[in-house]
Amino acid sequence: MHEYRTNRAFRTITNVQIIDSLGSGLYSIVFLIYAATLPFKTLAVSVASIAWIIPALANIFTGYLADQTKHKRHAMWIAYLVQTVLFLIIAAMIGRSTKVSVFFIIMTLDIIARLLGDYGNGLSIPIMKHIVTPEHMNDATSVGTAIDSLIQIIAAALGATLIVALHHQYDLFALLDALTFLVAGVMFFLARHQYDQAEIEIHESVAQAKSARAQTTEKETEGFASSFKLAMQEFSQNPFLLFMIIAGLGVNLLGTALDPLSNLVFLHMHNLWFVNYGYTIALVNIVFSVGSIAGAILANDIFKNTSMVALLSSTMVIMVLVVVDMLTLQNLWLLLICFFAEAYLLGKVNPRFNAVLINTVPDDHLAATGGVLSTVMMIGAPVGQFVFLTLANVVSIPVSLSVLGICSLIVAILILARGAGRLTKNDPTTANYATAHVQTTEN
Repeated sequence: MHEYRTNRAFRTITNVQIIDSLGSGLYSIVFLIYAATLPFKTLAVSVASIAWIIPALANIFTGYLADQTKHKRHAMWIAYLVQTVLFLIIAAMIGRSTKVSVFFIIMTLDIIARLLGDYGNGLSIPIMKHIVTPEHMNDATSVGTAIDSLIQIIAAALGATLIVALHHQYDLFALLDALTFLVAGVMFFLARHQYDQAEIEIHESVAQAKSARAQTTEKETEGFASSFKLAMQEFSQNPFLLFMIIAGLGVNLLGTALDPLSNLVFLHMHNLWFVNYGYTIALVNIVFSVGSIAGAILANDIFKNTSMVALLSSTMVIMVLVVVDMLTLQNLWLLLICFFAEAYLLGKVNPRFNAVLINTVPDDHLAATGGVLSTVMMIGAPVGQFVFLTLANVVSIPVSLSVLGICSLIVAILILARGAGRLTKNDPTTANYATAHVQTTEN
């Protein structure tokens, strides 16, 4: 939290993201509840649960566009204003019809808004690189992860409670989301001059990177293909990044399938309910968010020198325990403990890895590299969700859960087998590695 208290530019951009996350979190939980009330609720909940995959897969393109955008701080507040308009349209439509076509139109508008949000995140990455020093980047990314998770807790609790108190007036929540985007956009517009120097440094850094490549390689046409090639070179030349992208692909393929599958489990297994379906989903989200916050904030706990190999394989083992509980014990409290443990470990993985990525990748393809990473890691998500949701809907939920548990165990074993040894000892995200690297640099 030191960086948040002392760095004004970082504090401003974080506050803007807080407001953005609050509105988005409220709408997400309410939209899932809305989907559960439709006549085709199983289809609606399944689709609503996986809608975020489309923007995730498109990060490779939104990241490229963010890198190509010269005036990043201006583009950020404009993106917020466009999102405001989209949610005003959603507010005019949601809750007024139970037709499948209306549901999918609303879903499409939401996906477009999410794409703009990812574009805005891509714009903010190089700005972050120039307003936060490398030695404080891990702290900054950890604070961002923790605050975002805290907002998800607040949003989940408020959403599940207010939707009942307001008699399921879903349009009010869409209006609230529109308001948060508007406020975020105005706040960033008013504070845009805080990032003038950062934008100048970004332009200089990009020019230097392009000049250096022009002297060492043949001249290439600037474009998406060139940007993608540069991003892939970052992974091919770095064994750690290459391992993370492959391991992340397996973890996300199964992990993203667990989320909508869990929604279906709670929809049909009432003995796992906490009061009702909406409160159960909210409670799970809250527990997961608390775990993420704790994992990010407690950076110097017993896991500070635990390798990514161990952290990722452990999350897969915990997923196996989740499946076992759903199939046999069906104990909600044990399930919540497992979700907390999984989130705690992931709360360490994401900020540590993001800090390494931001500090090592050049500005001219930083957002594109992050986009490629996100897209490749998530490319298995629609496959996994399609397979497991199809099994759940066509065969049965227990069969789908069983297959998911077996696959999770296999992935855990493969991660340990591939990552043991050199990748574990030379993990740049651990505290020991960072300390040794600083000492080597100073000498």
